[in-house]
Amino acid sequence: MEDRESLNARIAVLEERTRRLEVLYETARDLGGTLQLDVLLDRVLARTLEALRSRIGSILVVDEEDADWLYLRTARGLDGVPADTVRMRLGQGISGWVAEHRQPLLVEDVESDARFARRSAERYTTRSLVSAPLLVRDRLIGVMNVNNKEGGAPFTGEDLDLLVAIAAQAAVAIANSRLHEETLALAHLDPLTRLYNHGHFQRALDRELERAERYARPLALVLIDVDDFKPYNDRYGHARGDEALKEMADLICAQSRLSDAVGRAGEDSFAVVLPETDTKGAWIFAEKVLESIAAHPFPGAAGDLTETLTVSMGVVSYPEDARDRTDLYDVADSALHAAKFAGKNCVRGIEDI
Repeated sequence: MEDRESLNARIAVLEERTRRLEVLYETARDLGGTLQLDVLLDRVLARTLEALRSRIGSILVVDEEDADWLYLRTARGLDGVPADTVRMRLGQGISGWVAEHRQPLLVEDVESDARFARRSAERYTTRSLVSAPLLVRDRLIGVMNVNNKEGGAPFTGEDLDLLVAIAAQAAVAIANSRLHEETLALAHLDPLTRLYNHGHFQRALDRELERAERYARPLALVLIDVDDFKPYNDRYGHARGDEALKEMADLICAQSRLSDAVGRAGEDSFAVVLPETDTKGAWIFAEKVLESIAAHPFPGAAGDLTETLTVSMGVVSYPEDARDRTDLYDVADSALHAAKFAGKNCVRGIEDI
């Protein structure tokens, strides 16, 4: 007959396995409750530290612009370490090794492992840590690390297995969250130019105008229309015309600030909202756009043949030139027509109407 000590040990093992199954169930439930990436990452890291009875954890994700790099997206227990300062190449350190090899790793002694770059003698109170890649099929999403187990105990193979199981759930949830964010972004963008579409631009204008009214700050609206675009399109075809519009959108964005809203207003027209900008500032912006477009070689018939395109622009500002949304558009549109009447390739404002 099994003695009481052995029976208690078996019961403890079963209880621990049950607890870990509950952790996986609760993690899946947590991850299914949101598509917001930052909220999701914080939840999964908190649940992981609780499951592994640990104090420090981090999640690094692959840089979407440069897949050779990981950057710290969220962490717990690493107080004083700004997330945006932690970056590492694939292959660098333990996280980089796990990312490069796409294999989970249990490090028994961080002091003697050459892959580990120790940052603080006070931060790591245990010699052992576990790390797992975040993978969706064969695509690397990031890496999850856990260390500083309570009581200074080393991590075990079962700990690593649990981390791998959580990481698998987290990777799918992160991929879904990113897809959701990309879908939302695309719903706001014009498919050709990747500028704001008409509806989203109008909402941006309303939002910025409301802010300008509330805080008594200036705001400018610039309308841009391509001169003689139909003959260009007829001459070279729609493919070249689309390419020209994309290049023109890039030129406008190159003169814009991050706070500005740039939208496609029609087939061959654009609009820009400039927060915190008066009439003088709007004219400076418009003239820079005008010059950059006039100097740019646009696609021509074939090979190195290029064409010149120009734009006409109408400029208006709140509250200097217009008092409300309707006035803004009326004045800007009238100024744009004045620019067309003046011979095109120029900027006009309220004084020209």
